[in-house]
Amino acid sequence: MLVSLAWKNLTRQKRRSLLLGAGIGLGTAIIALLSGFTQTMVVNARENLSQSSGGHIFMTGQEVTASGRHVAIIRDPAFLERHALDLGLKDATFSKRSSAQTVLLFGSASRSQNAVGIEAGQVAALSERLVVAAGDLASFGPGTIVIPRLTAEKLGATAGDSVYVRTQTITGQENVETYRIAAVADDPAALGAAVAFFRLEDLNRLVAIPEGQCQALAISLRDPEKSDEIAQRLYSSLEGIVPLVPLGSGPSDPMIRLLQTFQGPALRGMDSSNEQAWAGNMIKITTISELMQPVMDIIGTLKLISSTTFIVLLVIILVGISNTFQMILLERVREIGTLRALGYQRTEVLALFLLEAGLLTVAASLIGLAVGGLLGGALGLVHWGRLPFTTQIFLSNGRLGSYLSMKSSAFLVLALIAVGLAAALGPARKAAALEPAQALRTQN
Repeated sequence: MLVSLAWKNLTRQKRRSLLLGAGIGLGTAIIALLSGFTQTMVVNARENLSQSSGGHIFMTGQEVTASGRHVAIIRDPAFLERHALDLGLKDATFSKRSSAQTVLLFGSASRSQNAVGIEAGQVAALSERLVVAAGDLASFGPGTIVIPRLTAEKLGATAGDSVYVRTQTITGQENVETYRIAAVADDPAALGAAVAFFRLEDLNRLVAIPEGQCQALAISLRDPEKSDEIAQRLYSSLEGIVPLVPLGSGPSDPMIRLLQTFQGPALRGMDSSNEQAWAGNMIKITTISELMQPVMDIIGTLKLISSTTFIVLLVIILVGISNTFQMILLERVREIGTLRALGYQRTEVLALFLLEAGLLTVAASLIGLAVGGLLGGALGLVHWGRLPFTTQIFLSNGRLGSYLSMKSSAFLVLALIAVGLAAALGPARKAAALEPAQALRTQN
């Protein structure tokens, strides 16, 4: 009965209800857009970083040779993989990587180049995110490399050309080999850090890493949110079996941590552990959360803007609903007196006003949420290829996409309902407090 009456009251003043509902809906759509894009940026950045670095948990190794040289290497990646599987990570996938600081030579031109070696099984995932400028990733096989567009421009080389690659082996000798350029491409996930890709067996041979060994073992999880928990379990299980660098002992500057992901374990060393010798193959465990920190700092600024906008819109909606219901109260004094005279209790009058505010807020917020979702979906399909290259870590194949979780959607609607009810509570209480006889004598 009250719900039906509340709805009739809203529809009596269609124009006013529509204007107020439009304001609430517009605010909801704006908040949904901002929240959806912010959440999508986090999802895209995590996915791009995990693809670029090879997983969600990373184990890198280093040992000290008899001559005191620090060598970046994992001697027995199969043992670490078996150990991780014994922890119950049956759904995880493992990939080996190596890296080196190389010099590419083409004709009289040369350029220093970070290089990463990946397994054959990672080529398909690589092709999904690289922006190819020349050549074809389908031809990226043994004896070939993929070089960054900027490097190709500096060298004056393109796909199909052969370049000399010079680097130091892990033991300090110089080595030079010839590779054909399979493709010229950029990696949007690398924040502008130019990376050349080799097949793992090629780079290992170039830097004299024995077959079956590598410099990093990456673990990809079905649920990236569990990376920190699983890394802690992995660390605890390995403690006392192999030398370990304490968890979280990476560089204090988060941007350095992120860039080191693309430079590779051979370039980043093992932090303070480089200052001392140890026996055996020391392992360092890092997670995607650590690599995401600088990205989250950027997104934190966007979240602050989104939260500020949310609060401002809530205040505007609150004031709008409060003023509207103050006006409704003045217009319905005699009507309220009639309802009281017919037997309506104070609580029922109070509930009637709150139901009107609640129905209006629910309808407007749901419509606004739908509109915001549709707009976000449409804008998410736009290709942003002309944006600065370093911002494309937040994109998926050049598109932002739009994803607003059910949890965030529910929170938004509930917050708006709470604001609507709070705004109408003052006028509702005044309406409930009116004396029937006095209200009936009012001229309005």
